[in-house]
Amino acid sequence: LLQFTLRDEHVYTMAMKICVPLRAKTVRALKNQVKTALKSPYKNNIFAFEIWLDALRPAPTVNQLKELFEASGKPFVVVAKGAKEKGAFKGGEKARMELLLKGLEAGARYVDVGMHTDKNLINKLKKACKAHRAKLIISHHDWKQTPSLDDLEKLESHARSLGADIVKIATTVVRPSDAVNLFEFTKRAQEKKHPVIVVGMGKYSLPARVGCALLGSYLTYAALDVRHSTAPGQPTLGECVKILTLE
Repeated sequence: LLQFTLRDEHVYTMAMKICVPLRAKTVRALKNQVKTALKSPYKNNIFAFEIWLDALRPAPTVNQLKELFEASGKPFVVVAKGAKEKGAFKGGEKARMELLLKGLEAGARYVDVGMHTDKNLINKLKKACKAHRAKLIISHHDWKQTPSLDDLEKLESHARSLGADIVKIATTVVRPSDAVNLFEFTKRAQEKKHPVIVVGMGKYSLPARVGCALLGSYLTYAALDVRHSTAPGQPTLGECVKILTLE
């Protein structure tokens, strides 16, 4: 089934949305990463960029972000991750939300916030997403394991109850059955027409990353190069395109 899907250009084109995550300490460095990506031979395979606002010092202005977004010609996902999500943000939760709201004001098309975030703050973010015609991604990361299929579905249901437009589940793959759980979870979500982003992490995660992308994961993530990976097991943009097109 996966071999057939890999060779089906229509399925590949429709299903694959590659997002390149960017994490840098300055806006200038971010701009340079975007320029490098847009000069890549795989630039046409990039659907969106994700920027980690928590890593920027000092915090960017709305105008700086707006200039970056508009110059790229691509949609942007903004995140502001604290220590629980392997991020660099050290302020309070309200300050973290203000950073995400700044990204929306600048024109981000997606904002990603962790499921652990206070419900009232998520509600505020949801209202802002509606006002700016953006989509709210509510995410859950498990850095140790992949939960059972039942637990994956409970996580998705909880995220939707919080107001998610798209639910992101990223888990660590430690055995073959973990990938199977992620495949089935992605398939069931597609059958229910529930947009989900499903990501396998870790050194055994590549089959899960590829399979979930082909089964309909809303986004799949690929690093600009090996130096800019933002999660364990994340392929580079070139590797991702070559695998998915059987080059």
